[in-house]
Amino acid sequence: RVSRRVDDLADIFRNQRWPAVVYRDVHAGVNYFRQALPPLVVIFAERPTKECFDLCSRLTRLGAFHRVAVILYSSSSKSSYKTRAYSCGAVDYWVAPADAQDVIHRATIHLELQRAQAEIVHLQAELTGLSGTDIQERRPVLSDLGTISSQPTAANLNVDLPFSLEEIFAVLDEVVITISGKTQTVLLISPSAEKMFGFSMAELVGQQDLWKQIIHPEDSQRVDLALQTLTADHDSEELEYRFYRKDGTMRWVSACFHGIYENNELVRIHGLITDITERKQTEEQLMRRALYDDLTEVPNRTLFIEQIEKALSQTIRASDYQFAILFIDLSRFKQINDTFGHLIGDKVLVSVAKILKNCIRPADMVSRFGGDEFTIFVDALEDESQAVQVAERVFEALASPVRIDGCRLYVGASIGIAIGNRSYRQVDDLLKDADTAMYRAKSRGAGNYDFFFELQTDSSTDQSLEPLKKVSEHRQASDDTSALTLVSQTV
Repeated sequence: RVSRRVDDLADIFRNQRWPAVVYRDVHAGVNYFRQALPPLVVIFAERPTKECFDLCSRLTRLGAFHRVAVILYSSSSKSSYKTRAYSCGAVDYWVAPADAQDVIHRATIHLELQRAQAEIVHLQAELTGLSGTDIQERRPVLSDLGTISSQPTAANLNVDLPFSLEEIFAVLDEVVITISGKTQTVLLISPSAEKMFGFSMAELVGQQDLWKQIIHPEDSQRVDLALQTLTADHDSEELEYRFYRKDGTMRWVSACFHGIYENNELVRIHGLITDITERKQTEEQLMRRALYDDLTEVPNRTLFIEQIEKALSQTIRASDYQFAILFIDLSRFKQINDTFGHLIGDKVLVSVAKILKNCIRPADMVSRFGGDEFTIFVDALEDESQAVQVAERVFEALASPVRIDGCRLYVGASIGIAIGNRSYRQVDDLLKDADTAMYRAKSRGAGNYDFFFELQTDSSTDQSLEPLKKVSEHRQASDDTSALTLVSQTV
């Protein structure tokens, strides 16, 4: 199946008359990559592994200065795989089986972007083609650039060119920057910096600290490391980071730094800086849509399951760690939709989500699992009674009416509880048990909760669970006489 999917994708490319080369051996593929530097590389993995993501990072680094686009292609649509692929430098994540029209459309966008970036790189190459020797021969001291208060131009540099730097700068939205390899003082920067950074040319040229001071504190160390790792063997670095404009607004940029060496010594660093804020905002919106419920804005099923997976991994590392899953079903919610319409029903769900969020700690999580079902993740239980306390807070909060468009709606709930510990290995098993407990509670009427207890043969274990059983039974007895029901009243 793997071979067929790879061949199918290659056929899609070839039908567009795009030359496609397939390598099933990783080492052979990397060697070809080093020699050919194709504009687009697709890595296929049925389920991405650590080795797959490492390969993605490696190819991204190798092709950084040549703007090679690396795409991960997989049979899994798991959002965590997509997130990790992007963090490793992939520009896109495709899910198999490939849809021909979708692949062609997305690949075309990346190839067009390649052509546009190639033009920018060509212009940068013309600009940075001025060797340090040429400049130093015609200018006594390079550091004198720091005393220039006006915009750096070809005339300032005393260099005879068949074209002007202004002519090149005028077509660039990107910022071209040259800094000293020794002091990291700004030697040259294009006028587009004023629009991108909000600072004047005079404020930036000749300064050692300003251009680095505006980098976001959380990213400054990565930028320093990228500049420090520029060596003769690895003469380019590409990274994305945040900075603050002069007006205080934060922006994202992608920067490619290229080292210039003389006698094996780094003398200058040329950089091309591109504003990618809109792309980052789009990625953030897509990520939020993938992991959060559009209506209630709480985590969705996908993010909730990922949280449980992390918790189950924690139980393996720490044997005493346990957590709880509360599966919540809203009582008679269908009647709300049938009586008042789906618009009111949606508003009820939004209100309930806010109520549930107020019932948990910051380390816990509320999720809309689907329809009128919500789930709660309770982290780091000291004992099972903490899960009961959360359930009681939910019942208490839902006892008050929800006010929607002039109506007071009383909404009840049934809750199933399962305790996550090292006895569980699969998320589905834990969710199934919580769901089973919820239906058992629901069978006794609204306002009840129940634990999922496996059949025990050890009498001591039965004794330890008995207090929780009694609490649940007490809840049932009290709610039999005053069950929560749906009531509407016009205000």
